[in-house]
Amino acid sequence: MKLGPSLKKVMPDSIIVLGGPEASYDVESTMKENPWIDYIISGEGEETLYEFASCLKSGHEAAQSIDGLACNKNGIIRINKPRNPIYDLDRLPFPYDSFNGLENKILYYETSRGCPFKCQYCLSSLEPGVRYFSLEKVYNDIDLFIENHVRQVKLVDRTFNCSKERCLKIMDYILSKKGNTNFHFEMAGDLIDEEMLEILKTAPAGMADKI
Repeated sequence: MKLGPSLKKVMPDSIIVLGGPEASYDVESTMKENPWIDYIISGEGEETLYEFASCLKSGHEAAQSIDGLACNKNGIIRINKPRNPIYDLDRLPFPYDSFNGLENKILYYETSRGCPFKCQYCLSSLEPGVRYFSLEKVYNDIDLFIENHVRQVKLVDRTFNCSKERCLKIMDYILSKKGNTNFHFEMAGDLIDEEMLEILKTAPAGMADKI
C-alpha cells in the first residue's frame, strides 16, 4: 500500500494486481481508496491468476469474464462473481519446482485449507469448512522435502490438528521417515490429547520442539 502509488507514478503502464485475504475482504472500498490498483483477485488465486495472465498475454479483456476478479478501469469498478473454491486440491501442483538454493530456507506448505472455527477476529472464518489434500499427496510431498534435505517446513494449515486422525497419521509418517527436516505445525492447544503427546515423545531431539 505504501509502494503502490509511487510505483504507478514511475511506471504508469504497469498493471498492479492485489490478492490475499486482506485484499479480498472489502474489494470495492479498497479499490475506491486506492485508485492505483488495477485488479484485485479475491479468494483462492491459482485458477484466477492463471486465467488473468492468459487473457493479458492474448490481449483479451480480462475483467469481463474471469470469476474472482475485480477491475478498476478509468474509475469504474467492476466486481465479477466469486470463484468457487477448489474442492479437488490434489489438482494443484507441488509449489516448488526446484530446491536449488533453498537448502537452508524455511519453506511453506499446506495440507489443508480453511478452518472449522468461526473466530470473529480472524479472516479465516470467512471461508466455511475445511478442505484437505489427500494423504497420498501429502506423503509424497513430505518425501520430497526430506529427500532434498530441506531444513524446515512450516505448515500453514489454520489448525493442523482439527482432525485428530489425520493429524496423527501425518505426524506418524514424518517420524517414520527418520529424516533431518523439521516440520512446524500450528495446533489448537485444547485439541492436543495424550495420544498426540505420546507420538511427539517419540520424535528425535531437535524435532519435537519444532512441532
